[in-house]
Amino acid sequence: MFGKAFQDAWAALNWVINSATKLNINPSSISVGGVSAGGNISFVLQHMARDAGLPLKLCLSSVPPTTDCVSYNSPTDSPYPSFSEFAYGPVLPWNRIKYFGQLWFPAEKQDEIRKRWPEWWLAPIKAPNFKGLCPTFIRTAECDMVRDEGEAYGLKLVEGGNKVTIKRYLGTVHTMMYLPLENEQRRNYDEDAIRALREAHGLAK
Repeated sequence: MFGKAFQDAWAALNWVINSATKLNINPSSISVGGVSAGGNISFVLQHMARDAGLPLKLCLSSVPPTTDCVSYNSPTDSPYPSFSEFAYGPVLPWNRIKYFGQLWFPAEKQDEIRKRWPEWWLAPIKAPNFKGLCPTFIRTAECDMVRDEGEAYGLKLVEGGNKVTIKRYLGTVHTMMYLPLENEQRRNYDEDAIRALREAHGLAK
């Protein structure tokens, strides 16, 4: 059922912070992140952490959906051009998103789900407050349906006065992080993550 993933992620984040001594970590030096739906969850977490007064060093989100695209009836329901432009691409095409939507957000449950959970959990780009959020690094793939909405979320962060980096990896698809290590963009992807995390946690040389 939609919504449990966010509750589980929030519980996990709080467990890590509260178990800092046991884990031998600094509870004030924690980052969150994720790929695709995981990136969506990390955006919700950064808002929840801000509201709860929990400091985060970085939100590192890759190829994130930020709208309620799983509820669309057609690619043209999206206001973002990339959603239609790559609707019939080889990786994460429209029929795959629709399939996920039927499992995660079935039509017969949509009214119930929308009443039960905050709207911005489904579509983080609709969050009511974009001020005071942790630094964010958003990575999108050029040939990806959710490219534009991920970047649009980044611009909302900019408007809110937050520190944001947005990088579009040219010529790549939604699953770019699984390309062979010999691929230059895959290497760039890994190196960018390492660099961003080191800088966020004060480990850069």
